Amino acid sequence: MPIPIVKFAYEGETLYSPFTGEPALGEGLSADDSVLFVHFGNGGAYAAISDRLKAAAKAVGIPDSEDVDPEKLLKKLSVPGAVAFRVDAGWNGINYYCFTPVED
Repeated sequence: MPIPIVKFAYEGETLYSPFTGEPALGEGLSADDSVLFVHFGNGGAYAAISDRLKAAAKAVGIPDSEDVDPEKLLKKLSVPGAVAFRVDAGWNGINYYCFTPVED
């Protein structure tokens, strides 16, 4: 089953991981184990991409997940418990944040 996408407009608030409570921006982003990826639309690039995402993408035939549009990537992936947020950030473009439960 593809990863579900929750869509909303940006209201200037910080987005937090639903699994760890950590902010989805800033220096701690790469240290948050719940982050699968963050993609900022204004730059068209991934700000964070986890090893777990790379492995899941390769398993479905996507050798370089950093070159794939996030919407297409989410439709092809099946990661248990994962959820993605599609945030319309106005002039900053469409941003994607994808989280998964933290593995023990």
